[in-house]
Amino acid sequence: MIKAIIFDMDGVIVDSEPFWRQAKINAVARFGGHITEAQTYQSKGLRVDEIAEYWIRHCNLAPSCKQPLSDAILDEVIQQIKTRGELLPGVRETLQWLAASTLKVGLASSSPSRLIAAVLDIFKINQHFSVQVSAEHLLFGKPHPAVYLEAAKQLNIAPQQCLAIEDSVYGLLAAKAARMVGVCIPEPGQENNPSFGIADYKLSSLHEFISPAISKLLAHPV
Repeated sequence: MIKAIIFDMDGVIVDSEPFWRQAKINAVARFGGHITEAQTYQSKGLRVDEIAEYWIRHCNLAPSCKQPLSDAILDEVIQQIKTRGELLPGVRETLQWLAASTLKVGLASSSPSRLIAAVLDIFKINQHFSVQVSAEHLLFGKPHPAVYLEAAKQLNIAPQQCLAIEDSVYGLLAAKAARMVGVCIPEPGQENNPSFGIADYKLSSLHEFISPAISKLLAHPV
C-alpha cells in the first residue's frame, strides 16, 4: 500500500522545462559552445552542475567554466519562472486532494535548493510538502536513487510504500531504482519515448492522478 507521494518539481509541478532548454542553449553559447533545442533533452533531469559538466564535455569547453556555466543556467531559469512561470495542470487540485488525506507528501528534485525555495514561494505551495530534498546536497543526482531514498527516509516511510511522480527518464530511473511505484507525466512531444515504458503508470497530466487505478494503491484514499 502506498503511504507517501513524492513529487519531482521541474516538469511535474512547474512548467519550467522550456526555460531550462533555453537557459542551456544561452549559457553554453555564452561560453563558446553550440547546442540545439533537441540536444538539450540529453541532459534533462540532471543536477545543474551535472548539466554543466555534460555540455562542457560535449562542446569541448574549458573545465574552469563549470561553476559560471551552472550559475548562468540557474539564474536564467529562476528569472523566467518569476516572470513567466505557471503551475502545470492539476497541480493545485492534486495537492489540495492530498492535503485532505492522511498520505504524506514530499518533494525530491535535482534542482538546487535555491530554485526549489523560489518555486514554492512564488506559487505559495510550500505548506503542502512535509519534506523537500534537493540532490544538490547528495553525492549523486538522478538517475541515482539517492534523492528519493533520502526523501523516503525523511518522511519515515519505506521506499516500497512511496509513489514518485516524474516527467524525465532519468527521474523515473531514480524512482524505480529506489523501488518506488513510478508515475510518469511525459512532456508534450515525449509521450512516445520508449524509455518511459518502465513506468508503472503513465498520465497526460496531474488531472488524471485522482483515478480508480491509483486510488487502489493508496493506503488511505479519501
